[in-house]
Amino acid sequence: MSRLQSLFVIYSKNPSDPDATLWVKVFHQATEGVFTEFKSSKANGIEMKARSQPTFLDINGDMIMDFIYVTPSNQSKVAVGKDTEAKEFEAVDLSEFIMTPKQNPDCQTPDPSSYISTPHSNSFIDLDGDCMPDLYISKQ
Repeated sequence: MSRLQSLFVIYSKNPSDPDATLWVKVFHQATEGVFTEFKSSKANGIEMKARSQPTFLDINGDMIMDFIYVTPSNQSKVAVGKDTEAKEFEAVDLSEFIMTPKQNPDCQTPDPSSYISTPHSNSFIDLDGDCMPDLYISKQ
């Protein structure tokens, strides 16, 4: 039987302020049903725009979890996981992973501040018929 290894919690340090910056905290399952804070994870302390919703996925096909998020300064980033324990992450611009239609010149140089709407309605769908999920990102 498999078990949940890591739990990512998105929280606000000021829950009464809907425009407060959001933060990430990672917990590991110590024993069944018992989680402890994983203080050495580089994901801890990542700041996200208020009301934003990260999208969790494996963006580079390495079988390690990554997540897309929006910074407080409206930059779309990917926290690329570097290990299976959710300890090491590298922040990379989302533009490094975006594939756009070549026939639309406006899509070739997307505006970094308009990548992901907040809140989003991103979805995984098979856009090209290869039976693999593609990420459709809704823009502002």
